[in-house]
Amino acid sequence: STAKCQQPEAGKTLLTDPASTQKPADAQIKAPTSQIITAPKDWCDAGLLIPHEAIRLMLNEMCKFRLDSDKKLAAFSKWYSQIFYVVVHHHHDAEEQIYMPWLTKKVPFPPDAKVEDEHKALMALMNTLRSSAAEATKDTAADLKAQIQELVDLMHSHLHAEEKVVPEMLRSSGYTQEEEGAIIGQIVEGLGP
Repeated sequence: STAKCQQPEAGKTLLTDPASTQKPADAQIKAPTSQIITAPKDWCDAGLLIPHEAIRLMLNEMCKFRLDSDKKLAAFSKWYSQIFYVVVHHHHDAEEQIYMPWLTKKVPFPPDAKVEDEHKALMALMNTLRSSAAEATKDTAADLKAQIQELVDLMHSHLHAEEKVVPEMLRSSGYTQEEEGAIIGQIVEGLGP
């Protein structure tokens, strides 16, 4: 099914640490919003959900923007360009340049996985949306909303595709949680101070 701009189902909001025995302070934080990894079994599931849940949270925030005035359109453009775009671009770069090459040293992607192609398509759409948002007016807001919906749909599909294959690739690789943690450390260092 195609994901539409809407809030996650009740009880399916943000990720909590699956190893934690503490109850979350906010009763709304119950489970991941992923439709693929609904109950993380181990670090192979949980590690991927950390960036993906953040992206899904931002997708939900993106859908909340009311684009019915020039001021709101400018606010969206600023948020999109300075926050969403930067975060997702870094995430994809980190996957392509650090994480996936590390993982595929031991386990190849399944033949039907198109992660790199999906990243290219997502970044092309994100670039188009960034330009459209910067130039948007009340008269073009409907076109911008359509582009937002296209991005939301494509991003959800991409996150689902990765969540279907990456955790099992990790399990098959023989890598340890500590080894993955070292790679994640490299990615975090790339964020800068």
